[in-house]
Amino acid sequence: MPDGLEMVIVEACRPRSTMLAPRLDVGSRAPIANSALGRAYLWAMPQQEREALIESLRLTRGSDWAALEPGLRRSLADADALGYSLSAGEFHREINSVSVPLVGPTGDVMALNCGTAAFVYTEDHLRQWSLPNCCAWPRRWPPTSAATCRSRADPHTEETERMTEPRKLRSNFPRGSYLWAVRNAQWQAMGIPEEDCEKPKIAVVNSSSELAACYSHLDQVAKVVKEAIRAAGGVPFEIRTAAPSDFVTGAGARGAYMLAARDLVTNDIEVAVEGAQLDGMVCLTSCDKTVPGQLMAAARLNVPTIMVPCGYQASGEYKGQHVDIEEVFIHSMHAMLGSTSTEDVVGMSRCAIRTPGVCSGLGTANTMHVVCEALGMALPGSAPVAALSDKMFTDAKAAGARIVQMVWDDLKPRDILSPGAFTNAVRAVLSIGGSLNAVKHLQAVATEAENGVDVYGLFETLGPKTPVLSGLRPIGEHLIEEFESAGGCRGLMRQLLPLLDPGARTVTGGTVWENLRDVQVGNPEVIRSIDRPVAPRPAIVLLRGNLAPEGALTKPGIVERKVRRFTGPAVCFDTSDAAVKALREKAIAPGSVIVMRGAGACGGPAMGGGASRVVFAIDGAGMGDQVAMLTDGHLSGLVCKGLVVAEVAPEAALGGPLALVHDGDTVTVDLDARRVDLEVDEAVIAQRRSEWQQPKPMFDRGWLQIYRRNVGPRRKAPSSHARPSNDRPEDPSQDAEPGAHRRAHPAVRHLRT
Repeated sequence: MPDGLEMVIVEACRPRSTMLAPRLDVGSRAPIANSALGRAYLWAMPQQEREALIESLRLTRGSDWAALEPGLRRSLADADALGYSLSAGEFHREINSVSVPLVGPTGDVMALNCGTAAFVYTEDHLRQWSLPNCCAWPRRWPPTSAATCRSRADPHTEETERMTEPRKLRSNFPRGSYLWAVRNAQWQAMGIPEEDCEKPKIAVVNSSSELAACYSHLDQVAKVVKEAIRAAGGVPFEIRTAAPSDFVTGAGARGAYMLAARDLVTNDIEVAVEGAQLDGMVCLTSCDKTVPGQLMAAARLNVPTIMVPCGYQASGEYKGQHVDIEEVFIHSMHAMLGSTSTEDVVGMSRCAIRTPGVCSGLGTANTMHVVCEALGMALPGSAPVAALSDKMFTDAKAAGARIVQMVWDDLKPRDILSPGAFTNAVRAVLSIGGSLNAVKHLQAVATEAENGVDVYGLFETLGPKTPVLSGLRPIGEHLIEEFESAGGCRGLMRQLLPLLDPGARTVTGGTVWENLRDVQVGNPEVIRSIDRPVAPRPAIVLLRGNLAPEGALTKPGIVERKVRRFTGPAVCFDTSDAAVKALREKAIAPGSVIVMRGAGACGGPAMGGGASRVVFAIDGAGMGDQVAMLTDGHLSGLVCKGLVVAEVAPEAALGGPLALVHDGDTVTVDLDARRVDLEVDEAVIAQRRSEWQQPKPMFDRGWLQIYRRNVGPRRKAPSSHARPSNDRPEDPSQDAEPGAHRRAHPAVRHLRT
């Protein structure tokens, strides 16, 4: 909203936080740009007056109104069709989730969200239409009559006073009660003043750890966030979670602890935040699995939450060439094949990482940081960001201040995590060719939010329609630093704006459109416009076929491939070690399709198995263009080598078609047709299925046993309900259908021991 435009207050109100603004009296004026006063609801407008107002807006708002009026008309039609049987809470959620007005079915009520739709009502407008009610805060819906509305204009009525009091915090127990007293005793011993017990209580979710550079700086970030929360009138409580790092805690159990730890993070947060009945959360996002784990917790608990991307690490140089963790990973596998010396791998490892933070390429961590902002769960302009930079600390401080107001405003994750928000996030990932892991993580978040969004379906339908606008490592040559300098996620979304849902809400309290309208892209070569993409085809493709009836993912990148259809004989392996050994011994012929199975969510378990190691070993053997690879495991976000199809579902451990492939079977991967097929007679496949026996579970003890017994296979509907611990996983191949939607990626929600 341009500065200087004003909203006339025609009903007195008291802001929810005394820090926000003084009491507003009848006849006073307030800047509409103030986010706290940016929403006004106008009621009781007859049809004739409504049309006059629309005509006035058409004349005064010009091109702005021309863009908004079609949405207004659609909303009118939708409201009429619905018959407007919404409850008060549903009504307010509706008007806060769109960027256009809503009108009741009889035409006698009009509600305009001035903050999102950018409509400004001057004193003349209010006088001309004799509108009875304009308040800076949402009011009870619906007014019983225009007369009732007018009576509420008295600033001293009991009704007005009651409705403008600060909302009750769930953490505020009755003074002197058992819960209040025992908690107060604990907090007195910690030096927390008794008067702080009435303030918003905010969890600062910190996965600090001395095991990995990803987390080693988070204590510094937490300190800044806590100071900002206190300054804003809240009380911070730092809580800790598991801190998984692929390159450190991925060493045990074939890497199975990594994805399993994502769900552990979610449950860690639930225990602390829900158990203590805290009012909000600031999540310090870092390495791959903590980001989705925190988002899942936010969606599950539905308390006001803001995500703070804590930055990427600075990379280095080796022998005059750029080197980061991606090169170390790749060349360590090359060394096993003899194409890189051990001395060079050691030299690279000494130079690749110069500061704390997540992997510097567009791996899973940086992809998920972008996802946080694209979903609206992080402040605009906060992703990506260099770790320990001034900007990172500035963003952290702003988040600490913002979360307190979010608590007073009762702005919760499920108000933000709408279907439109997920569409925006999927578009963002597609437009940068981000990590394939973002697909399952987003689906897990949507499942926890219980919004019915089919993320796999979104990637499938939007992939061919979303241009790739930035070529960042590993799919291109641009560095993450260049992407940040060019505008990062905010610049990317500005370029994507015609394809986004502009009315999706964000943690700012405003919409995507409001956050982006004044954004300029710093370097249009790093972040291109939608009419000048960096690649003619999608960088992420969802495949189907008789080998993947529930889908599979591949990441062809942005370099145009010479071969987009690959047919060859299968060479099957049940472990990555066996596949790497065969490559070292030159036992795999050019033209083969390597099948590595038993690495899915149940079989890995938790997709452990080291599929990425096989991909880089293929590259080290110089066979990247000579073979294809299929796996039910997942890939590192840093992988963009060769023709690799990952996360084939249903997985082999549950009797999926991948388990029925034999050495020598003909397999075809067709990127243009978006299919992966086993060219074997159906009668033969049926015979193999009747003879198949489920393999004995690996690592069947401790946390991995709990995870494996509760994780769900991906089925047709997005759901993640756990099975009793003594149940065997069902065989999805018995009822899987070609074209069936995937189930959400597993999320352990109810643990049994």
